[in-house]
Amino acid sequence: MNLTKFIITFASLLNLAKSQECQSNEELEPWQVTRVETHSPALRPDGGNSSSILVTIENPNPTPAGTGSNGGATFDTSPANCTAQWLTTSESPYDISYDCTEATWKMEVLKANSTSASPTENFDLKFTLKGNGTEVLVGREHFEVWGNLEGTCGGSGVCNWYLKESNNPVLIQPTAVAS
Repeated sequence: MNLTKFIITFASLLNLAKSQECQSNEELEPWQVTRVETHSPALRPDGGNSSSILVTIENPNPTPAGTGSNGGATFDTSPANCTAQWLTTSESPYDISYDCTEATWKMEVLKANSTSASPTENFDLKFTLKGNGTEVLVGREHFEVWGNLEGTCGGSGVCNWYLKESNNPVLIQPTAVAS
């Protein structure tokens, strides 16, 4: 009789833990991307040689997400500025982890699932936010000219794109993952 009671209690606790873990991702508020700026240089020799993506992201989730070693991880809510910069003609920005101004944030530029992928005009950004323990939040979003980006290209080939005001902020739903 005691063994049966123990098994039922244990199974109930497992189900409760699983439901709380699922709820933690659903309860997380989306991250807010409030700035995206891209630059690609002119095609002429004196046009410069670096392309860049500048991003500002903020996490509105200071509260625990899931269960951590201290009863739940807390995450930095300070806005972070992230920059990817590379030599346009000889380097690729894809699949590199770029540091942000807040040490707990990282940004990766990923190739868009598209036939016209471009690291400054049609790309995905993946963000990683580390909590105070081993907990990590991850989120990804697509950015594309004439979608959520607008701007201009000059006759020389220099292009500057910005987050459309009507798309500001871009919301990214984070997911808790194991580190």
